[in-house]
Amino acid sequence: MESYIGAREAMRIAGSYALGGVKVPHSVSNPVIRRLDDGKYAIALFVFTFNREQIKSGKANRPLEWLLLNPANGELIESVSCSNKDFSDDKSECVELRTSDNTKYSKEYAAITISIFDTMIKKYTEKNEFDKQFNDVYIYDDKNGFSRIKIFL
Repeated sequence: MESYIGAREAMRIAGSYALGGVKVPHSVSNPVIRRLDDGKYAIALFVFTFNREQIKSGKANRPLEWLLLNPANGELIESVSCSNKDFSDDKSECVELRTSDNTKYSKEYAAITISIFDTMIKKYTEKNEFDKQFNDVYIYDDKNGFSRIKIFL
């Protein structure tokens, strides 16, 4: 049985790799699973910087880089500057740290979200199967009508 790293561990590891270790106020996104060119999957997280005023307004700077981690052991596969290859097609100047309807994230909701990711990544590392339907549940919360993948600060 192969080991895996969960969401919390992925965020902790990514934080240590972020920005090459430069000490500026930054955070990492919740992890997502990204398909690599070779057909395998990796844990992907983006890194953004912020200041106090941005946090108060619910925004942060556009991501500077994104990191790809090995889902079995957390080793850094690649660090990609967003100026070379963007994380997504969204060209917003800022990252929204809140949902448009200001839905409050509770510790319970965060725990459920993390549990969904951990179950999904465990299945991938143990069976080498990517469950797209489970991933869709992780990415989008139909019950509450918003993206589940927000930054928990």
